[in-house]
Amino acid sequence: MRQSVEFRILKQLIKLLKSLETLVIIPLYEMEEKEMKNKSHMKWAWAIMIAFLTLGIFDFRFGVLGFACMGAPMYHALRGRGKVHCAKYCPRGSLLGRLLENVSMQNKLPKFMTKKNFKHGLLAVMLIVFSISMYHAGWNFYKIAFSMFRFMTMSLAIGIIMGIVFKPRSWCTVCPMGTGTGLIQKQVGNKDIFSGLGSSQPKQPQPNHVVQLTKKPSDKKAA
Repeated sequence: MRQSVEFRILKQLIKLLKSLETLVIIPLYEMEEKEMKNKSHMKWAWAIMIAFLTLGIFDFRFGVLGFACMGAPMYHALRGRGKVHCAKYCPRGSLLGRLLENVSMQNKLPKFMTKKNFKHGLLAVMLIVFSISMYHAGWNFYKIAFSMFRFMTMSLAIGIIMGIVFKPRSWCTVCPMGTGTGLIQKQVGNKDIFSGLGSSQPKQPQPNHVVQLTKKPSDKKAA
């Protein structure tokens, strides 16, 4: 009985997130589509990470907001925008840049950490750890939220340590989400798969428009 209640709560949360995406997130992204090349939110995006940590400490259930942080870069990549999230939106990258600007040792990363194999290996480790964590959480909403909050906090802690020893945003170089986004970019390129899925319907009226234009000369001849 308890599991069924938790399942219904999780199901309602998923519906809420989908509604939020349709009503708020997607329209906001579409409004900024034309300005995206020149506009950056990195000056204030760090506040989002601070708010996430504060809310998560107050109540672990806010940890589910971490899914938005993980989903945002993939969403941009699937829209054909590449790694724009890493450069102009990432709250973690913004926080690392602001927090560690004056305390970083400014050392370069070891060469092996910049290699493709290391980045792909780190991505694989992240996926395995995350999958195991979600498996043990089951359908328990609280455990899912706590696992996500713990996952986000640990990655931020690693990013802070790397930012102190090396350059402030060294984590961004090896970030598994950035690596995954790059892999998506290679497959998608500059294509927007979301508009591509719905492009068949808007294109249907175009032939009718051509037909109407070709009919006008015949109408004049008839007159």
